[in-house]
Amino acid sequence: MVELKHLFQQLELHNHNNYYILAGDLNAKHHACDNAINNNRGIALNKWIQENEIPYRISLYKTATPSFPKSGAFIDLCIADSRIKFHNTPKHRSLNSFPYDSDHRAVKIQISIPTMKTLEIDETVAPKKYNFNKTDWTQFKNFLIETDDTILPNNRNLTTDEIDEYIDKLSDNINKAIDHATPQIPKNQNATDKYVTPLITRLRKQKSYTLTQINRLTKPENYTIANDTLITAHKDILKIIRNELKFAFHESVNNFWKKKISAITPRNSSKFFPTLNSIFRPKDTNNIETLNIFLIIFIN
Repeated sequence: MVELKHLFQQLELHNHNNYYILAGDLNAKHHACDNAINNNRGIALNKWIQENEIPYRISLYKTATPSFPKSGAFIDLCIADSRIKFHNTPKHRSLNSFPYDSDHRAVKIQISIPTMKTLEIDETVAPKKYNFNKTDWTQFKNFLIETDDTILPNNRNLTTDEIDEYIDKLSDNINKAIDHATPQIPKNQNATDKYVTPLITRLRKQKSYTLTQINRLTKPENYTIANDTLITAHKDILKIIRNELKFAFHESVNNFWKKKISAITPRNSSKFFPTLNSIFRPKDTNNIETLNIFLIIFIN
């Protein structure tokens, strides 16, 4: 179990501030997990757990029924911090499982951590996107000159923490200047929006509806063996919709650029070459001139 030993050491799971759950197909067979035979991985895992059970607070969970029905093996295991409480377990250190679209049974767990009232997932915040091609660099420079009051000491013996503090302050002021002088790209703007047709919109809705049905039918609380036929049918429909979406985008992109190029006419000489250049000529790199920002250096 060299990989497992390295993982636990690297993540410092001996630290009481760290909780952990490691679960999956470990392909480890051992009598301790109700397997009929032992294999090398099972013997190594069982030995490693016995040697590290106390420092890593290890609890080993297996499924109540064989997780790999074809061979009757218990190989989908869960190694967890013993402080984590597992609910609705059929018996001591066993887990519920149910048939799924796989040769392994799906494992269902419900946990709670005594030191945490709730497990919350932070809301994903999209980063700001700036259109630096339209930055007013004169305004950027003037804003920094007016607002940056950082005073750098004339001292070569600053500590690392002091240097980091000045760098953080300068970075914060630069970010404020960017916000002030650079327009932001709207969050809802997407490069593919111009290719979306009514057909693509309809196919996207069908795809979303089909995925919702698959998720509903595969939820543990809704799942029965009878759902397998419906799930297979929905997955076949989903495959067809995805192919139609791919073809629709292909057609839409071709038609978009065909229409755009067909509209170019040499009759209007003043727009002919500028229009061609805007489409076919590679865009120049946005070069930013060196900005001289004067900082105050305090001499003691």
